[in-house]
Amino acid sequence: MSDEHKENHSPGPWEVDGEVHHNMYVYGARNRICNIETPVGFFRSPKESEAKARLISAAPELMTTQKEQRDENTTTK
Repeated sequence: MSDEHKENHSPGPWEVDGEVHHNMYVYGARNRICNIETPVGFFRSPKESEAKARLISAAPELMTTQKEQRDENTTTK
């Protein structure tokens, strides 16, 4: 990766914390990445909020896997 495309994100792993029926938080090593609220009476269920928090927390691992696949495809061509 060239210097012009340096990564600018909180390093993983990211962890989920909070209660499913209230706010869920995603934390990186140094800071809170995001807050996912479960509003009462809205269309989103607590399980949907939890699923979103878990997907967001997987972002660093997903990005690493994507880069490995990209590098593998570049090498084999």
